[in-house]
Amino acid sequence: MKREALEKKMLAYQGAKVFMMKRGLPAEVVDSVLGYDEERELQNVQKLVDKQLGSKENYLTKREKRRLWNFLARRGYSSGIIRKALKDVSLSEEEDS
Repeated sequence: MKREALEKKMLAYQGAKVFMMKRGLPAEVVDSVLGYDEERELQNVQKLVDKQLGSKENYLTKREKRRLWNFLARRGYSSGIIRKALKDVSLSEEEDS
């Protein structure tokens, strides 16, 4: 279940914790099984960003960047991790209406 949450669903520590608790595992068991690893979180969030960007080559409109931020936040990533992952993403000149 840990592998499914962290590797298949690419959830953050918080997201994986909620996922496992919804499956009926006690909080103590979940805390002992999951260990917070910032390096793993950064790798996972970067994979998700790359997958979401696709061929956009790191140029997003404000709306697209906001949507990407919200997507990552729903996965349980903290704002600090998201900020680190999106620091190389530039805003494009064109604005969408």
